[in-house]
Amino acid sequence: LLNPGLLGTAADFRERFAVPVEKLGDKEKAQQLRRMIQPFVLRRTKNDPAIAGDLPEKMEMKVYCNLSAEQAALYERITAEMLGQIDAATGIRRRGLILAALTRLKQICDHPVLIEGDNAPSDPASLEKRSGKGERILEMLEEVVQEGDAALVFTQYREMGHLLEKMIQARLNVATQFLHGGTTARQRDAMIDRFQD
Repeated sequence: LLNPGLLGTAADFRERFAVPVEKLGDKEKAQQLRRMIQPFVLRRTKNDPAIAGDLPEKMEMKVYCNLSAEQAALYERITAEMLGQIDAATGIRRRGLILAALTRLKQICDHPVLIEGDNAPSDPASLEKRSGKGERILEMLEEVVQEGDAALVFTQYREMGHLLEKMIQARLNVATQFLHGGTTARQRDAMIDRFQD
């Protein structure tokens, strides 16, 4: 896009760089490629002196959550349904069903509303009780708010983000900013400024 022809055709690139670097571990070819594309690639790491001072030290902590009774029942039901369909399928259809099952099970572990849709009651105060993750994240955020700190929460599903907004507002009475793929650049910049302030 930036410099058409710089790396040759796809076949040339595969022969000249992809195979030697990926399959043969040719460090010299990797360095050559890196030098060629370096002017076009901005890659920053947390160790970069320009930004290292802005980032807090990374902390990782595993937190285990139990499924609510509703989640566990839904998990069992979906597992049984999907296993029956998977057993009856073959080939690419079978693979597709397995991926679909995994997605649905992940959604159940987030919140049953993601599977049940609009048919489920969505009273913000009762939403957290229906999800082990929902209850735990609110407990964690309660500690953050009490300390006067801020937090970023990531979720894979946009609808879960909307549920989190409702749950946080109901329990913590804290305004949230929900940045997702549909957020415009102007909205995103305003949200980032509010968060930073």
